[in-house]
Amino acid sequence: MSNSPANKASLQPIMDKDVADVALFLHLHMNEKFSVEEWERSLRASWYNDAPNHGFMLQLAGGVAGVICALYSEQEIDGQRTLICNPHTWCVLEPYRGQSVSLVLAIIRQAGMHYTMFTPNREGEEIFAYLGFKPLEREMRALVNVLALLTPTGDEMPCEWPGKFLMVAVLVKPHNST
Repeated sequence: MSNSPANKASLQPIMDKDVADVALFLHLHMNEKFSVEEWERSLRASWYNDAPNHGFMLQLAGGVAGVICALYSEQEIDGQRTLICNPHTWCVLEPYRGQSVSLVLAIIRQAGMHYTMFTPNREGEEIFAYLGFKPLEREMRALVNVLALLTPTGDEMPCEWPGKFLMVAVLVKPHNST
């Protein structure tokens, strides 16, 4: 199936109302090991209450054809509050892969953002490098999130999943760089 106008999906931001559809899409096409509910919780997670969206999607009349998700935060850098966007979870159905880059461009063209990329995916790293992102380091470091290992009473809790670790950024591109 080609990416003809009949197959063309519309590029849309993923808003709160779209999260359930995107979660189902990711469960079916990205990783079935995560339930729809787990995908939905991960998409709704936020470190920034005024996040503009949850990423972008290629939308069809009958559903979703592709997504790139985003997690936003506000950080202090050099004494100034800075908006950070971390693109993640990029999945596009084969017939719509010709529109894949439009998802990335929609993410990185958002005004006033700095970007981080927390990924071990070399293919994704190569695509973002082509778009002007620069690797900070080639090494990965795992930092134990000690607070996540404690119960509300302060007792130690066994580490049950790798989400208890925080990975250090691999790629960044300031919003005003060329």
